[in-house]
Amino acid sequence: MARRQGRARRRGSLGCAAENEDPVSQKSVASAPRLDSSVAEQNGAAATRSKADPSAPVSAAASGYWKDVVVAEQVGTKVDTGGDAAEVSRSPVDSENKGSAPLAGPNVMNVIVVASECAPFCKTGGLGDVVGALPKALARRGHRVMVVIPKYGDYAEARDLGVRKRYKVAGQDSEVSYFHSYIDGVDFVFLEAPPFRHRHNDIYGGERPDVLKRMILFCKAAVEVPWYAPCGGTIYGDGNLVFIANDWHTALLPVYLKAYYRDNGLMQYTRSVLVIHNIAHQVLHLNL
Repeated sequence: MARRQGRARRRGSLGCAAENEDPVSQKSVASAPRLDSSVAEQNGAAATRSKADPSAPVSAAASGYWKDVVVAEQVGTKVDTGGDAAEVSRSPVDSENKGSAPLAGPNVMNVIVVASECAPFCKTGGLGDVVGALPKALARRGHRVMVVIPKYGDYAEARDLGVRKRYKVAGQDSEVSYFHSYIDGVDFVFLEAPPFRHRHNDIYGGERPDVLKRMILFCKAAVEVPWYAPCGGTIYGDGNLVFIANDWHTALLPVYLKAYYRDNGLMQYTRSVLVIHNIAHQVLHLNL
């Protein structure tokens, strides 16, 4: 048993610890949705579950990369991807191209970076810079990488996937639309909803309760992206998958992953990492 747990942790690790395994509240577990790869097909997309072996070990290239990646991005040097790493495109594609990052294999991680901002689409500080650079560095190492951010404005690169989902936050229903672009070897998925619109220059503006509601909606939609966003016609699924959540804006994502899915026997091979970029940036004393 200990060896199996150890292997599971290693599979979901990219040089960081997997999410806390302590139990959380089970109040809303009973209403957890049952997801499968056929859902995206209902939206006119060919959504084929990844054929990756979820029990396959993570390659050595997937561990201990943080220092090399950060330094390489800062000085503009090339990150060594290893001799057998998958080749990825280095130039943007137009909205008609349905390309996607490499499909997961025995030595490839599916990585989904979730954040409230990402350069050059939307940025207020260092968080946007990191989310804009790190995924591309991971893609150069051969991993299949996706970035999920809110769609605050009209992005020319974004192509409508035709996926619509509804989520309830504080008693209100909001419809979320999924958009996709493939740039520099990375899948970018933009989540569009009324609370996100027209906030390109003020993404954290508004009353604190409104900001929190927006981020709750974002986290609820983002955790389902592996099943509902067919990038290049293929969903990410849950094989060798790790979410990288960033700062308080996405801190609920690991909670939803466990309470709604892991505790119901779903996404058992998915792990999550919460990265805190600046502990001073917090939202306190919120009243819904």
